[in-house]
Amino acid sequence: MNQRALASLLALVSLLSVATPAVARGRRRSRRDARIKMPPSAPPHSALGDFGELAKVSADSVRVIPCEHGPCAQAALRVQVERDGRLWGQTELLLIDRHVVTHVRREYGDQAQRVMQAVVEALLAARERAIDDSKRTLEDREVRALETLVESLDGAPRYIVREGVELAPDIELRVRDLARRFYRRFRQRLVITSGTRSPERQARAMYVKLLLGDNLRKLYAQRYPLEQVLRAYRSGFERKRIKGRLRKPRRFWRWSRRYRRRWLKRHRYRREQVESHAEIVRRMGDAIARQVKRGVFLSPHLRAGAVDIRSISMNRRERGAFIRLARRQLYVRWIKLERRPPHFHVDILRGESRPSWRWRWRYRAWRRRVRRRRAWRRWRAALRRRRARRRGRRRRRRY
Repeated sequence: MNQRALASLLALVSLLSVATPAVARGRRRSRRDARIKMPPSAPPHSALGDFGELAKVSADSVRVIPCEHGPCAQAALRVQVERDGRLWGQTELLLIDRHVVTHVRREYGDQAQRVMQAVVEALLAARERAIDDSKRTLEDREVRALETLVESLDGAPRYIVREGVELAPDIELRVRDLARRFYRRFRQRLVITSGTRSPERQARAMYVKLLLGDNLRKLYAQRYPLEQVLRAYRSGFERKRIKGRLRKPRRFWRWSRRYRRRWLKRHRYRREQVESHAEIVRRMGDAIARQVKRGVFLSPHLRAGAVDIRSISMNRRERGAFIRLARRQLYVRWIKLERRPPHFHVDILRGESRPSWRWRWRYRAWRRRVRRRRAWRRWRAALRRRRARRRGRRRRRRY
């Protein structure tokens, strides 16, 4: 009887020694699963509950990868999902290409809109970092791929380039950023009317300005190269004296002798065009091409560092807001509203994100000259009004 009891006791002890490690291993595995919060059976995303938080995509995880069918990128998508009263965190590698909308709708169902919003925000943040940071890690082609993806996901491009206009890749990135900022406020797309110009295109643009009566000496700072181009322009015209007696203004003899001579010199002769428009433009283009060979660039358009933006599609408030918006950007060196023909001339920095002190000093000096000129004009207009009032009083006294 004692032997049987001893044998059963030994069998029970051996059975407990075999079962105890398995039970302990099972407990450790369940504790580890609870610590990392892994769902036991992952159903499809569309069958999960509502997202506890918005889907998150870090801008640091965005990587541009080569694809055969167009620009592509990869990003780490972090989603917090509520299931069985608990939040489960899931991180997936999402491929962003032209089919990403279809993929997200199929995988995430009702939460696809939140996921796409997170993807677009991450792409915008990565693009902002690539544009504004001077020490960027992305190449130009990768930044252009990000721009294409953002436009394909976030909507149509925010600017329109006219046919035949060429833009340098780095200039185009900054134009896109400027157009996106303007569109965000006014819901209006910018129209790019001119970009990089050859000497022939530059000569044609200057010829149109001269025909419209613009004073190029106030527009271009380099006087000697400008005089060479103007000499080529004047060679296509002849100065002829007007026959007969000039009809002078009513107050002609009240003017000073110097002012009378200036008026006679201006109105006694007229210019007659003796050559065709194409021949004059060709001569001006040859003069500009010779300057470019010597390393002299009359306009920043010749260096692919400026763009012209249409202004007639904006009202007064939008034009002022666009000028203030452009001046706040570090990559805009110069902006000016030109009247003949009406457009914005925007000079953009290439290869650097902050203008030098020389350009800031020149801009401030130009602003001082503009203020002084406007004050002088206001003073002259007030003086003319006072003189007119005095003359009216004298005439009333006579009668």
